[in-house]
Amino acid sequence: MEKVDKASRIIERDGKGTMFSLLMLFLDLVKFYPLRSIVGSGATVILSIFELIGISALLPIVTILNGSNDNQSVLQRFIVSFFDAISVTYSLQNVLILAMFLGAFVVILRGFTTFIYASLVASWRKEFVAMIVDAIRDARWSSIEDEGRHSLFSAIQTEATFAAQVLSNCVSLIGNGIAFLLFCGACALVSWEATFALGIGGAAILFFLTPLFRKISKIGQGIATTNRKIKQSILEFLSSHKMLRSMNVSEMAEDYINRLTVNYCQRTVQQAAYPMLISSIVEIGLLAGVLFSIWMMSSKMGQPVEEIILLLALFSRLTPRLLVTQQSVSLMLSNFPSFSVLAGTVKRLKSNIKTRAEAKSANISEIADGVELRHVCLTLGQKRVLDNVSVKFPARQLTVLLGPSGGGKSTILDCLTGLRIPEQGQILVDGGDLNAFSIENWRSQIAIVPQEQHFFRSSIRSNFLIYAATANDDDMWSALEEADATDFVKRHPSGLDAELGDEGLNLSGGQRQRLSIARALLRKPLLLLLDEPTSALDAESEEKIRDTICKLKTKYTVVAVTHRPALADIADNTFLVDSGKVTSK
Repeated sequence: MEKVDKASRIIERDGKGTMFSLLMLFLDLVKFYPLRSIVGSGATVILSIFELIGISALLPIVTILNGSNDNQSVLQRFIVSFFDAISVTYSLQNVLILAMFLGAFVVILRGFTTFIYASLVASWRKEFVAMIVDAIRDARWSSIEDEGRHSLFSAIQTEATFAAQVLSNCVSLIGNGIAFLLFCGACALVSWEATFALGIGGAAILFFLTPLFRKISKIGQGIATTNRKIKQSILEFLSSHKMLRSMNVSEMAEDYINRLTVNYCQRTVQQAAYPMLISSIVEIGLLAGVLFSIWMMSSKMGQPVEEIILLLALFSRLTPRLLVTQQSVSLMLSNFPSFSVLAGTVKRLKSNIKTRAEAKSANISEIADGVELRHVCLTLGQKRVLDNVSVKFPARQLTVLLGPSGGGKSTILDCLTGLRIPEQGQILVDGGDLNAFSIENWRSQIAIVPQEQHFFRSSIRSNFLIYAATANDDDMWSALEEADATDFVKRHPSGLDAELGDEGLNLSGGQRQRLSIARALLRKPLLLLLDEPTSALDAESEEKIRDTICKLKTKYTVVAVTHRPALADIADNTFLVDSGKVTSK
């Protein structure tokens, strides 16, 4: 929970991708994740130190090869002192051995640093996903519906990854910034004049590149918006492709997706082009600065050739670090809008958070008398969906709610599950207010057979275990038998391990419905809710399902919602739901 709280607080940036926003993000990062910041940036600094030591070994190598030990620089005298301190002869052979070991160690350390940053991205992504999932769990159902599953999917799948990469880049920038100063210090030991001149030129280049950085941030915001639209459209296209293709209108949906894709590709090209332009300008500027420094050192300052070679080697490592820093900043500015997306998603989910009383410890172990809605009123948007509804569902009886679509039948089921919280009225279980009980415990006593059966792309057994984690094979076969679903499962060579395919498409409509009922019965519920259990079935399948429900009504408290009168014939109680009102039939 603490990690989720930290993730929630760190995404509270304005998301505009300005330099000020990045600075504040750096401060938040160090504040909320000091250990990760130290480990990530520390690995980069340690790597840079050993790279610096390895490059510095060039100076004695060139000096020894050149046969000159006069006018040793500060850096060269330090290296000679190091060999004296470890009681090793200062010779070409020993210097080359040291350089080889340093090079091998740097390669290993670079791989370890890459692993550390990959781990940081994974850990932050995990926390951002947990933050969104927690917000979904605590939000009112209406907030989740308003947000939309596609938007939530994009936030979990894409924006969480981008935001994690931004934080990883922040840590990398801290480390690279310290490493940059170390390299500048080493360059200054060789020639502070050349280093100062190069630093002034680099600062001037970055100042003139500021407008391009702002442009990159703006492009990143457009890409984030377009990317969400594309994913939403693709998911909607795939889910409705059969219907679109059957009516020969799939081309219209394809054209819309193509237009979004073209827009996305154009922005992506721009996103790649601007950093490339910035990199080219920086590289050309640094090259000119390095060449100018070499000319100044050799012509104006009379520096030894070995020191010029060393400075050139240091500049050769300093330049890529500056380019990596620039690329990291560009990538952060491009992905920074992900913070706005995540923060906006969480804020909207929490803005209308469920107001049920603080967690209750009282549990419900049985329904002896029944469940009742008493004077319940509920408004969704501008529409009064339930208007002073009072209805009782007696224990171990079948109560059928009839009525037209949109009349409020499914909303009553949502109230019974606690997904909808009435503005007025009470939901009573054996006369006790549902608000006095643990909502989690109540939901664990409920089983629902939805109008649209949702199955995971897995086996029957795996789908069952999602809803009843402790169930064994005997429990599963018993539930299948109650739902009259054993025949077709036993006929399959794999039995309970039979694969269902996408949304159970390997089964017929009647088989999916009976399997959905079996999955519900596996929970041994106190309250069984059926939402349009026969709406998509043929007459024969409908009759079989009706017979199954007739057997169940003496064992469970069953509430069935339907607009077809077939279930009314076997119902113990029948009510008509229309325009938010309930009347006995």
